[in-house]
Amino acid sequence: WWPGMVSDFETRSLKSKSKTTYTVNFFALDENAEIHETEILPFMPHYEGIGHKRLMRCDNSGHETFRRALILCVSTLGLKSLGQTLKVARNGIQIATVVDDNNQRLLPSGWKTPVGWESANIHK
Repeated sequence: WWPGMVSDFETRSLKSKSKTTYTVNFFALDENAEIHETEILPFMPHYEGIGHKRLMRCDNSGHETFRRALILCVSTLGLKSLGQTLKVARNGIQIATVVDDNNQRLLPSGWKTPVGWESANIHK
């Protein structure tokens, strides 16, 4: 698990199903990857269980890069610190659909749309 931002998506029709893959740009890394929709984990619901736990185990060589990636991610979300992020993740957030420039985005209610964040359209 590594924090990232969806930058694009592609839906392909295969026989009777459709398959959606997302291009994810990873924070603090000069990399992106094509990830299937079932492998994407939303950041806030998984921050405490995955991101924060990994951050607290500082025994690996990529620890500082991972920490920097988390900081970049939370600042993109409009949060001020990793501690604030943990508090919000523990308390839960209400998600609202915000329509901005004909793009639908999922954001906590009351937050402004960060520039470039989750610019992919939502399909139901």
